Amino acid sequence: AAARRFLEDECGYTLDDFIDLAIGCRSDIDESAAAFGIAIGKSVSSQDLVEEARRVALETALDAAFDLESLEHESDRLPPVQCGAESARR
Repeated sequence: AAARRFLEDECGYTLDDFIDLAIGCRSDIDESAAAFGIAIGKSVSSQDLVEEARRVALETALDAAFDLESLEHESDRLPPVQCGAESARR
């Protein structure tokens, strides 16, 4: 999640942009390897990248939901916060 935020904030890349970049890089590497007679092996399909991106996004969302739930559970144990003139006098 931190890497995705960094790419979006610093580079302006969305997840789709990053997938396109990865596919383009892999294609360039395959072409360069072929030019030098090097066999790299199986290429990563775009569908595999999309499925992995979805899996990571779902995992990240679930982790965030669990973190939020645990924070909400902990906040239920805290004493209530007093607002207004009474708390300003302290």
